[in-house]
This record gives sequence, C-alpha cells and structure tokens, in this order.
Amino acid sequence: MFKDKVAILFVIMAFVAGMCGAFFYPLSSKFIIESLGATPFMLTGYLVTTVCGAVVVSQVMAYHSDKGWKRKTVLTISLASYFITVASFTVIDNYLHAVLIALVFGSMSGAIFGQMFALGREYAENHMDDGTNFMAVMRAGIAIAWVFGPPIAFTLQANWGFTAAFAIAAVATLVMILFTLFVLPSEEALRQPKTHSVIDADKTVTNESAERKADHTASDAKKGLPNDKPTSAPPKSMATGKGALFAFSTAIVLMFAANNLYITSMPLYLSQELMADDRWAGMLFGMAALCELPVMFAAGKLSKRFGTLNLLCVAMISACLFYTSVMFATTLPQLLAAQLFNGVFIGICATLGMVAMQDMMLDRLGTASTLFSNLLQVSMLVSSLSVGVVAELYNYYSTLYVSLGASAIALVMLFGFVIRDRQQAAVAHLAA
Repeated sequence: MFKDKVAILFVIMAFVAGMCGAFFYPLSSKFIIESLGATPFMLTGYLVTTVCGAVVVSQVMAYHSDKGWKRKTVLTISLASYFITVASFTVIDNYLHAVLIALVFGSMSGAIFGQMFALGREYAENHMDDGTNFMAVMRAGIAIAWVFGPPIAFTLQANWGFTAAFAIAAVATLVMILFTLFVLPSEEALRQPKTHSVIDADKTVTNESAERKADHTASDAKKGLPNDKPTSAPPKSMATGKGALFAFSTAIVLMFAANNLYITSMPLYLSQELMADDRWAGMLFGMAALCELPVMFAAGKLSKRFGTLNLLCVAMISACLFYTSVMFATTLPQLLAAQLFNGVFIGICATLGMVAMQDMMLDRLGTASTLFSNLLQVSMLVSSLSVGVVAELYNYYSTLYVSLGASAIALVMLFGFVIRDRQQAAVAHLAA
C-alpha cells in the first residue's frame, strides 16, 4: 500500500482534510459565543442552519455525482466553498453574517469527506486486494490530524486570536484544492485495472475504457449487486425486523449525539464556567484522538472474536464512564486521564457503527450505508438543538448530564440486542 504513490496521496489528503476541520470546528462554537456575542440559543440557530444546509446540499451533490458529475469536480467545488467559509470567518464580526456564510458556502462544503472517500474507494477496488484496510488507513489519517490540530488551534487562539487559527485552516484548505486540481489523477485513471500505472494512465486513458466501466457498474446495479462488501459474515441471529432496525438507529443517533454535544459545549464549559486556560480544550481533543487510534486499528479484529454488538456495548460503557469522570474532574491531568474512556468509546463506534448497520441489512448494503450517514446528520441536529436549550436554561456543565443520559439509553438498547441474539442462538442450538 505504502509503495503506491496514489494511495499515499489519498492518505495525505485525508490528513490535510482532517487538519482543515480540526482547526475550525472545535473553535467555531467558542467563536460564535465569545467573539460575536451570541447567546446559547443563537448558537443553536447557527448550528441547526449549518447542519440542515449541509445535509440538503451534500445529498443533492452526491446524487448528481452518482448520475454523471465528476467526483473530482464536486470535491473541488466543496473545497472552494469551505475555503470561502473559513477565510470569511477571519474577518466576520457579525452573527447574521456568520449564519449567511455558513448557509451559502458552509453547506456546500458538506460533501468533502463523502466525495474524497468515494474516490479513495474507487481506487482501492481497482488497485488493491484489501480496500477495507485502505479506507481504515484514510480514516486514521484524519484521526492523526485531530491529535495535533486542536492543540495547535487552541494555542493559536489563546495567543493570537481566532483569526490565526482560521487562517491556518484556510491555508490547509488551499493546499487540498491544489492537490485535487493538479496532483490527484482523473477518475478514469483511478478506475484503471491495477496492472496499469495510474499516474501514466491519467494521460492515456480512453473513453472506451470509461464506458466499459460504466456499463459494468450499470449491469451490477440491474442485477441488484451491492457496491459494498461485508468484511466478515455477521451473526445469523442478528435481528433484522423494522422494529429492531428503528431501535438500533435510535441508539446510533443517541451515541453520536452525545459525542457531538460534548465537542460543541466542552470548549465553552472550560472557558466560561471552569475558567480554565484556552489551551485545555485543544489538549483534550488531541488526547482523545490519540487514544482512538489503537482502538480503531484493533476494532475490526476484536469484532470477529467477540462480536460487533458486544464491542459496541463496551464502547457505551466506556462513554458512561467518560462523561461521569468529566463531571467530577476539575484539573487538566484528571480531564486528560478521562480521555482514555473517550478514545475507546469513539474508536469503537466510529469503526463498527456502520458495520453493525450493514449486518442488519445484508440485502441492502447501499441503503445501510446511506441510512448510517443520515443518522449521523440527525445526531448532529439533535446535539445542536440540545446545546442551546440546556445551556440557556441551565449551563454548559449540564450538557454532560444529557450526554451521559443519551449514552446510558443507547447502552440499554444495545444490551437488549445482545440478549436477544444470545436467546436466538440458544434456540437455534437446541433445534439443531
């Protein structure tokens, strides 16, 4: 993998894209409240507008990219929109201007990761024996960016203000745009069989080969063949009814809403209520990402040995321990130590959440992937609504209770799946 120049390019792009987000998103809520003088309810308005706009626009762009739009072009447009967003935030001094920029340009940037990973997957399927492992490495590139990004971003903000951090995010985005335009091979070249050199094929690929690939894809679609392939056989007792699917979807929303709420509210809790140094938040996010990395790499192997649902239960137990620990932590060492639980929680959920969803919908893998992505957007909407309401009525510290409650409910629901699977397995064993 690491001898392949294009594979290395994708990993580098994932890292740079992660840096773009790591320098902007953790600081954005703090910027809206402290620099623009918004209330918690106004923060909710900004977040909800951003999420809803991103969902609508990214879905439209994804639909058209599947219908013929060049993914590379869509990715470039999304990156350009993100560049305008973060560059504008270096000079914005009005709340309504921030909302307008986020709605018009921020929403168009929501397709960045989806298109980048779609291109990476297309390349992996044609040039690698283990595409799943390659996608995991790309995700690890983003996680590594979050190890270094937030600590540097919050340090810049503490010493030179929000403008410095947002300017770095703009520069990183500009690097991504240049990579996409001038270094990333064309889509036709990425689809060439692995017996060809992708870099060389970028200039010699013909329309005939592209048409053959399109015909092959259309043929598979007519036959009902999924694009995604499960990495391992799921347990035969996995519940697949509509009620079970709804319950599992609810658990997914709750677990990721808890995490999103923490990311949004923690910088504000530290600076406004705990009166901590501005750099604390960056160090906590970086430590959490560092703890996630080994868990992400080990999750796949552990799931084959202990089961996906069992590991998700472990993740939610870790989440409950994490939020409880943060509630009682008042010093930096205590908060940093608590991130070990956070790393286990996010490392497992981010890696195995979609796998579990696909296990429940084996005959509809494409639908399962889309549903999971939509559930992540719903979780962002739930957390966006929660932070304003809870902080306005109580305080930012109280959002930890909401995250803990959501994690506990998700744990109970997942544990119900584990018990049901064991009962079904026992019945099947007796019947055999």
